[in-house]
Amino acid sequence: MDGDNVEQAFRAWVVEKARFVEIGLSAYRRATGRGLDLPQLRSKLLDRPDCIEPTFLFSYCVARLWRLDSIMPGGRDGDFGSQVRLNILFDLTLVTDDLLRRVAPGKWKFIDLAVVLTSAVPLALTRPDLRTLNGDFERDFTATVAKILDGAYSLPDGRQLSGLERDVALSYGCRNRGAHHLSGGDVINSRFGELRQSLLNAAFLAVEYLPV
Repeated sequence: MDGDNVEQAFRAWVVEKARFVEIGLSAYRRATGRGLDLPQLRSKLLDRPDCIEPTFLFSYCVARLWRLDSIMPGGRDGDFGSQVRLNILFDLTLVTDDLLRRVAPGKWKFIDLAVVLTSAVPLALTRPDLRTLNGDFERDFTATVAKILDGAYSLPDGRQLSGLERDVALSYGCRNRGAHHLSGGDVINSRFGELRQSLLNAAFLAVEYLPV
């Protein structure tokens, strides 16, 4: 995704992918107040030989997202559209998963990795919170996702999720959903843009905590 390199084939395609990522990073910075930009993303992840696997998967996700926007700009309802979108979102959570395994070597369950990340930031999202969320996702994935996106989801103690807590929670939900189901339901189609940015935010946050 180095659009600055003019000595490459298909540069126009690479430039479009880089622009897509820059738009996502800009939204991330506005929403979180953090400072990650494209040069930092390159130095922390994309240019690192030891991170070639998550870099490849992230680049593939970006290519699919950009292509999806170009061929289905108005969205596409139905099970097929939901399957395609959930599959891409699931791959994004796998990028976050891989990155966090480098932050916390020895841990492999996503809930454990998420707790490491929320503790490092820090965020007020605990393991019991994530277990509660998982139960709600399993009972009614569509309603739980919609409530989180609308700012209407409350934990048992009355706390509501927002900002990066919301992003990590949705990554956790989409990670588990994508691992066990082909379709994410209507909410994946109707709220895809919001979900996409939220899962990008979680991935960008994980990048910031990668060990040098």
